[in-house]
Amino acid sequence: MSSYTLIASVEIAIATDYVAFTNLPSSYRDAVIVVDGNSASWSNISLRMNGNTFFQYFQQRLQSYQSTSAHYWLDNQDQARAGWNRNGVTVCHLMDYSSTDKYTTTISYSSNLTDDITTLESSMWKQNAAVTTLEMFTNGNNWTSGTTIFMYGIEA
Repeated sequence: MSSYTLIASVEIAIATDYVAFTNLPSSYRDAVIVVDGNSASWSNISLRMNGNTFFQYFQQRLQSYQSTSAHYWLDNQDQARAGWNRNGVTVCHLMDYSSTDKYTTTISYSSNLTDDITTLESSMWKQNAAVTTLEMFTNGNNWTSGTTIFMYGIEA
């Protein structure tokens, strides 16, 4: 049976659009990131692994907005997506982040209580490198004061 261990946490004191987790331990194969907070308006949560901006991320999104739905995929992006942020919770599974023999993949789900949006996303970083630094940022709107971000390592 796997166990979850808190390996990093951040509580936003002053509104910001950027958080970085550095020196990630290689003793865990997978991680789970939980964002519980708010932003002033709709905002994607994006990830960058090891500072890589070289258009090596693949993304898929399935989204429900009130009574409509949408799906898309994007290849060769400069960041991975990890859900939406606005008055809700986002959970992102970072799989095989410490592996050097396969690509790192993410599966994220989020709910936006204010605007009635539910999102399921997957991303893949097309590199065979262990993730040692994970940058998280919003596209356009800051996380508000009181937002918390937790990262748990999962023992194999």
